[in-house]
Amino acid sequence: MSSAPPQILDITVKEGGARVYHRLLPEQVADIARSLQDAGVSHAELSHGCGIGSFHKGYPGLASDGEILAAAREAAPDLKIAVFVYPSLHSVPEIRPLGRYFDIARIGLNPNELEMADPHFEELKSLGKRIFAQLQRVHLFSPDVVAEAGRKLAERGAEVVYISDSFGSLEESDVMAYLSALKQRVSVPLGFQGRNTRGLGITNSLAAYRSGATWLDAAIAGMGPGAGMTQLEVLVSLFQRERQLEEINLAAISNTLRHYVMPLLHTYPHVTYPELIMAKHRVDYYPALLLERIADILDMPFEAFIADLKSKENFTQLRERELRAYLARENLDLDVVMDFIRTGKVPGEIGSEA
Repeated sequence: MSSAPPQILDITVKEGGARVYHRLLPEQVADIARSLQDAGVSHAELSHGCGIGSFHKGYPGLASDGEILAAAREAAPDLKIAVFVYPSLHSVPEIRPLGRYFDIARIGLNPNELEMADPHFEELKSLGKRIFAQLQRVHLFSPDVVAEAGRKLAERGAEVVYISDSFGSLEESDVMAYLSALKQRVSVPLGFQGRNTRGLGITNSLAAYRSGATWLDAAIAGMGPGAGMTQLEVLVSLFQRERQLEEINLAAISNTLRHYVMPLLHTYPHVTYPELIMAKHRVDYYPALLLERIADILDMPFEAFIADLKSKENFTQLRERELRAYLARENLDLDVVMDFIRTGKVPGEIGSEA
């Protein structure tokens, strides 16, 4: 077990935004930020769930990154604000204008794509910002590969190296193996982000701490896509039994849930059959509903479709090109499939309906 006390990074806004299709208003983020600060939570990630700059790239959103972060900073001046950065050429120009509002930037990337983040490291270092690095989709790589990626990220300037159970597919033994390998090669603090797809967010977070991860992510009520993330209130209560995280007021967290989080939710975090199957086969795609519809079009059971897709396409993260190539083998064009899903009409057939 780590000798250092646990550090909580609240991700209610960042991950919970996906639960409400990123339709968070600045005043709603400000309310959550203020209440987290008042509850004794010291760090929170408050950016768009797809990373800074996503609003301008056309992802859903009712307010810009600047509007959200400015509201949070004014409402909670003592809260250490983190933003999520997805490494792309589009996100680099967003860093400097937003620098006045955040303290930490967390760069999320796959273990085999580290070079994508080099411009972001340089920009963040020039601003004197703390940099956390989050290795995503680790379930597709060996512990040695992940550990080597972590070592390289620390060399680039990452102060904390995270692993993320991106789709809730890791077992407790997996978490321990990855962190054990990281500890052997990385001297900076380690972190873990858990997910509840198979109900293991709390179990894996505690295993991560026992294995040396001192930074742990959690969200109020597990706010997040699908089955959600590790529940903040549960995780804190378990640590408080060991006389840790006593600075966090659980009653205040409960009030935040009641007054500011629950009113945002149309549906409570819950797992769906496609998410369970995708976690089982370690396939990453959002939205799962699209893959469900494609399986229906192919007249294949969903699990058979996912297994066949994975066996025929080599990918770390399922993207459009892999899906397009798979459908081409079935003599289908992805654009035609998408148009059919959207309109219910087959090109060339007047009046055709789904």
